[in-house]
Amino acid sequence: MASSRTAKARGSTAERELLHALYDAGWGAVRAAGSGSIPLEVPDIIAGHNGRTVAVEVKVCGNTRQYFRNQEIIDLLAFGERMGCETWVGVKFLRKGWYFVPAHTLPSSGKNYVLSFEDAKERGRSVDQLIQ
Repeated sequence: MASSRTAKARGSTAERELLHALYDAGWGAVRAAGSGSIPLEVPDIIAGHNGRTVAVEVKVCGNTRQYFRNQEIIDLLAFGERMGCETWVGVKFLRKGWYFVPAHTLPSSGKNYVLSFEDAKERGRSVDQLIQ
């Protein structure tokens, strides 16, 4: 298992990668300073284009399932309601690519929300599909 420092570095790298993909597609986007480290409902990425705004919680997954703490999803949905924007989870499955799923559709496993690779493959969107 990767150390938390390595996992954090992978997450930051993935956030920057997504930020550049959004900019390259003509979107305005920012990485939210302090996401995950301050007691406010702040997503990892906030982006917009032509009146459409999205808030994205970003994860990198080396397994077949990505878990989200209940509070992460509750905070993301609360932020989306406060800002009036779409809320998405974006998971970069290592060696398999990016998948985006609306946050409100994630199934709960009780303690966590979960996105399996199979579910992401079946109903998730690619970066290109997300920004269309």
